Amino acid sequence: MSWIEPGFKVIRYIGCITLFLQASLASANCPLLSDKTMAAALSWNGIPKVGQVYKINNWHVQDGDSIRLKGSDRLRIGLINTPEIGHSSRPDQAFAKQAKQHLNKRLKDYPSVYVKLLPQKQDRYGRWLSQIYDGAGLSAEQGLVEQGLAYVISMNAQGAPECLWQSEFIARNDGQGLWGHPSSKVVDANYIDKNAGGFIRMEGIVTDISDSQFDWYIGLGQRGGMRADVAVKISKAVLANSRFRVSDQHELKQWLGKSLQVRGWLAWRKISEKQIQKGFRQGLMTLYHEDMLKLSSALGVDTASKFTIP
Repeated sequence: MSWIEPGFKVIRYIGCITLFLQASLASANCPLLSDKTMAAALSWNGIPKVGQVYKINNWHVQDGDSIRLKGSDRLRIGLINTPEIGHSSRPDQAFAKQAKQHLNKRLKDYPSVYVKLLPQKQDRYGRWLSQIYDGAGLSAEQGLVEQGLAYVISMNAQGAPECLWQSEFIARNDGQGLWGHPSSKVVDANYIDKNAGGFIRMEGIVTDISDSQFDWYIGLGQRGGMRADVAVKISKAVLANSRFRVSDQHELKQWLGKSLQVRGWLAWRKISEKQIQKGFRQGLMTLYHEDMLKLSSALGVDTASKFTIP
């Protein structure tokens, strides 16, 4: 039976590698705030500085990724996006209430929580973009991602940390929370409802490339050059400094005919007939970091996440 032994060795080797990867992923915790950092935290004063840690004693959880402070200041967790709580005639998105309940439960047992501002500072709604930690110094955003209640996002040059992408990878593979719900599926760019904007994961074939002084516009559609009414906008500087190293149109045209999968906020805009003739799209998703896109040679592969260890 000695002829079987090499096979056993291979199987055992593969098993060891698998266990090693699983252990590495499971232990990929985001850094804690140290006791020293929490002790030195300043009280929130409404004029925060990037990189400084602040202590907050009075807050109200609005939804899974935002809280309101006493007064008028609002904080937005800037490294994740959770499903939206409904308003007026729009219902809650799937797992929106669970995300809000999770964040509230995570923070409510502590007299103080901690906030660290991200480089972008504020979003277009005036909310302070932050990392939020509970009273023990644990990352609130990682808890949401681990439970499958949030998508990881990289909305500035700094990008989201690897620990969050790893946590999302595990939650997605396990079908946790929203990852087991149809709403998490990647949407075909050719069949997007123009009434459905907001945060989505979207995929299509790159059909055309255009540019402005500072940005690339990547049109999506079907094989054969059939165009959808959506495009992706991304800074030339971002792509030039990314893993793609795209610095001119000739290099970017190598993407034509390939599948592009992206995650972000899709906005529908009014465009003129003249703009339509020039190839402008009504649907536009603006990306701020390379982590928010994935290029591949085939459709139907769920590779939107940056972190793709098998």
